[in-house]
Amino acid sequence: MKEYWYGYLSDFLAPKEKDLVYFDVRKEPFEIHGIYEIQEDNFFRLPVEFAKSISEGVTKESRAGAGVRVCFATDSPYIAIKSKLYSFCEQPHITIVAEKGFDLYTKENENYRFHNVFYPPLDLENEVFGITKFEDTKMRSIVVNFPLGSGVTDFEIGISKESCIGKFSGYKNEKPVVFYGSSITQGFAASRPGNIYENYISREHNLDYINLGFAGSALGEKDLARYISKIPMSAFVLDYDHNAPNVEHLKNTHNDFYRIIRNANPDIPVIFVTRPDPCDSKNTSERRKIIFDTYSDAKNKGENVYFSDGGKFFPDNLKFDCTADWCHPNDTGMYFMAQGIGKTLSYALKTDLSEEL
Repeated sequence: MKEYWYGYLSDFLAPKEKDLVYFDVRKEPFEIHGIYEIQEDNFFRLPVEFAKSISEGVTKESRAGAGVRVCFATDSPYIAIKSKLYSFCEQPHITIVAEKGFDLYTKENENYRFHNVFYPPLDLENEVFGITKFEDTKMRSIVVNFPLGSGVTDFEIGISKESCIGKFSGYKNEKPVVFYGSSITQGFAASRPGNIYENYISREHNLDYINLGFAGSALGEKDLARYISKIPMSAFVLDYDHNAPNVEHLKNTHNDFYRIIRNANPDIPVIFVTRPDPCDSKNTSERRKIIFDTYSDAKNKGENVYFSDGGKFFPDNLKFDCTADWCHPNDTGMYFMAQGIGKTLSYALKTDLSEEL
């Protein structure tokens, strides 16, 4: 097996430190966030057999690691990773780092800082491994974000054997926020995993979350709504407008999907999101009205709901620069989505769930 390192050119070395030891992240003190049910042999976002019962598309996309994070703390002067990838969702509008790579953040107090990326070379598609170094050996929390378009079946973290390893400093919300939606929710076309809108929100507000975005396959299925309704959550974000194949499909599924979530979770805040297209069309307006009608009906019933208008996410002077292909938000678009949804979500949580947030 070849060894590669990806990161700063000043330290272009393979991970050959003599004191390097690897750990299985499925064991304590590591924490795996972004998955409701941990399966022994993979890091898939849905149970395999359940995903198969929904659709072929959900089965494929649920194997991608979007939103999955390994969190821990260490005072090691370096961190190494080694991983095997299961499958690939090759898309023309996302980078290799987004599709197959990992990125790493450090966290001190509640401040997150991007540190490095890891990704495979073109001639080694199913393995990722490398090392990144720090300037000092102080204790710090670490977040490693998984690939947006590839499944991960094995993942180990390496540190210096003389170093301490401990618990991640934690998120503010005991229960995660759950996001359900399209390829935009999954994270396309962010340039790397840390730049999807949910991760921007997570870092800015120190919130845990689960990403159930399924590219091209979020069709508002009732069985999937029932599954999601059983996940302990602090809030729910409904964002599948772009995958509804037509206006009638959205009309026939949107309120029903919400009702299943609401009936099982009578008190949590639910945020309805409309598609963030840079150009408003009749179809976009009709879709917006359907989603707004679901929101209005719930609001009139006194339910804990919020409306986040995707048409207002991007600034007018930048809206044509916020997507990779007139549809999927790039890093800039993801940032503005995070500002819009994150502000609403933060307000909903502070106002309605926890005075500690």
